[in-house]
Amino acid sequence: MAAAFFGGQAILTALQPPAQAIRSELVAAAAELSSRVGPQPTEAQTRAIQRHFRSHAAAGGTESWPQVSVTLRHLDRATCIDATSLDSPIEGLVVIELERYRSAQHCSDDNDMTWWMLP
Repeated sequence: MAAAFFGGQAILTALQPPAQAIRSELVAAAAELSSRVGPQPTEAQTRAIQRHFRSHAAAGGTESWPQVSVTLRHLDRATCIDATSLDSPIEGLVVIELERYRSAQHCSDDNDMTWWMLP
C-alpha cells in the first residue's frame, strides 16, 4: 500500500510544472524534518528527507543541523527561471528559503540551486 502511495506521488510530481514539482518536494521534505528534529541527524532522518527529491538530482547537507540544505543539481535555465517564481521563503512549521537566486537574471544554462529548511 505504501509503495502504491509513493509511486502515485512520484507520478503526480512528474506531471506538475517544474516549480510546482520542486515546491511539492521541498514541502514534503520540510514536513519530514519538522517531525524528526533531534540533537543530531541520523542516517534514517537524512534518507527520509532525501527520498522526497525524485524529479531532480539532489544533495542534502546537515552540517548546520537542525537547518538542512537541499541542492538541486543541473537545473536547466527554464526550470531555474520557473523555480525563482516560487514564494521565498515558504512559510510553515519549517521555513524554506532559496539561497542566492533572487530573479530569473541569475539563471544560466546549468544551475545548482540550494534551498535551506529552517525549523
